[in-house]
Amino acid sequence: MSNAREVTKLKQISSLFKKHDLILAFDSSLITLYYLDAIAKFEERTYITHVVTGGNHKSKSKVIKIFELGSKEKKHVALCSDAMSEGVNLQQASAIVLLDMPSVLRIAEQRIGRLDRMDSPHDEIKAYWPKDSQEFSLKADKRLIRVSFIADYLIGSNLELPDELVDQVEEETIQAEEFIKEFEEFRNQDENWDGINDSFEPIRNLIYGSDPIIDESTFNYYKKIDETVNCKVSILESTQNFGFFSFRGTESKAPKWVFIDNKNLITSDLFEICKELRDVLPSSIKSDWNDDSKYLMKSYLRMIEAQEVSLLPHKKKRALRLLEKLVSFYKKNSLEDKERLEVVNALEKRLSPNIFDNQIIDYSLWLDQFIIMIQPDLNDLRERSRYNNPKDISDLLRFYKKEKVFSTEQLKKLLLNIPYISKPSERVAACIIGVGKSQNEDLVDKQLGAK
Repeated sequence: MSNAREVTKLKQISSLFKKHDLILAFDSSLITLYYLDAIAKFEERTYITHVVTGGNHKSKSKVIKIFELGSKEKKHVALCSDAMSEGVNLQQASAIVLLDMPSVLRIAEQRIGRLDRMDSPHDEIKAYWPKDSQEFSLKADKRLIRVSFIADYLIGSNLELPDELVDQVEEETIQAEEFIKEFEEFRNQDENWDGINDSFEPIRNLIYGSDPIIDESTFNYYKKIDETVNCKVSILESTQNFGFFSFRGTESKAPKWVFIDNKNLITSDLFEICKELRDVLPSSIKSDWNDDSKYLMKSYLRMIEAQEVSLLPHKKKRALRLLEKLVSFYKKNSLEDKERLEVVNALEKRLSPNIFDNQIIDYSLWLDQFIIMIQPDLNDLRERSRYNNPKDISDLLRFYKKEKVFSTEQLKKLLLNIPYISKPSERVAACIIGVGKSQNEDLVDKQLGAK
């Protein structure tokens, strides 16, 4: 058999060093990892390769050192098995290459999670997915995409699949109202249900796993309570400040968990939150509502309100940046058109998180509308360059500046259809506030200013 596919993978990795200093590459096959390493060394490529597997502790320690936060190393690629997809932080890397399609959603999320961390030094990280020909494409690939759709609808997925992959099963995608039927089909097929099961595993293990932090009897007691509670607040004395918030879902939004650590870093990633809860809850004890806990709760809710945009999926963040740049461009070129300038100014005002009539903009739903609006143009650009580099949202700005201008009516429609949502404080179903024994108010004050 030809080694053309493996050589092509190495060429792809080599090309990424033009923009990235450190690169992670994952494959479930150990033979593939060692083979790629051998080819790279034989061809004397200009970067250093490291094979990292479960049994190679020396190499694992070396890679952790090279890829740790703050590292100044350059031109290294770690060829990793899935033994490295969990429990280690390699966030100095800014790109990850998935050499094979992960078999389940959890593995995909964990691979990308090695560098997509709360404290990442990069404004964005790049994930490169495999796009095999029909001869090499597996049914499991489509299954992963389908599972990701359902997981996103049920619990809000942190995994963003590239549009090129989603397009492969576009004809099979279903509308929101059909998800219940699809959900039942997945639940009744064990091999498919495993993918969704994986997404819930870290939550389930908080209660039912081999190392639970909530005993099952306590969970069952509260599960049977049917009284309506607007918001359950628990105050704990802990070794550090932290905040955990559970937000109610709506007809169009999945329920959401948010965790704020003692450095005021915010995450909505379920795997990360479960890990944080395991770190802080066992050493915490029940406490009373007091000025410190009241202060922290208000501060945390203000942080969440101010940073809801930062919790958006990467695709929607890119769409938001595109809209911001378009609005700025249109403003400079609409000075002679009073009606258009008025609409553009109104859009500019709403691109900055503010409260309007005691509500805030639901940027997630609003950007869904904008993405639908630009999707035909993005598809057209991809069709034009199907044999060149794939196009994404960031490539559209040049297109809209030179080839197409949105009409005033289109912009007005986008403005008039802005969805609003109540403030985070009104959507909290439950929260846990941990008050550190030596509360570090200065850190909170510095970021927000005490009120």
